[in-house]
Amino acid sequence: MPVKLPPDKSQSSAPPGAPDRVRLITMAWGERYVEELFSLTLPAILAENNLPALAVHFSCELVILTEEKWFSWLRQQSVFDRLWKISRVELRSIDDLISRPDAYGMTLTLRSSEGSRISGRRWSRCR
Repeated sequence: MPVKLPPDKSQSSAPPGAPDRVRLITMAWGERYVEELFSLTLPAILAENNLPALAVHFSCELVILTEEKWFSWLRQQSVFDRLWKISRVELRSIDDLISRPDAYGMTLTLRSSEGSRISGRRWSRCR
């Protein structure tokens, strides 16, 4: 089913002249889940009626919350380059929240709520 988008920016709540902004936040840590994010989830986000359709109408930003040790590897993946062509991409560390491998619930809760509140200016871009 096609995505329903506003026909023009006049229906937006943004100030006149300011681009509407869409922020997509996703997270993964641990080798298996980071690899699945980059082999399954992010390619799905790049499907025609997903992020590319939004990028036509909005200024898009993709925030990936993960362990800092993965940053270099992630930037080298072809899907990262494809995402970067249509959206701002940020890698944000969750190292400070991972205390035990089995304590993922609190990590998800804390970082998700923080990612929704914090302005993108507080964390630097990865490129």
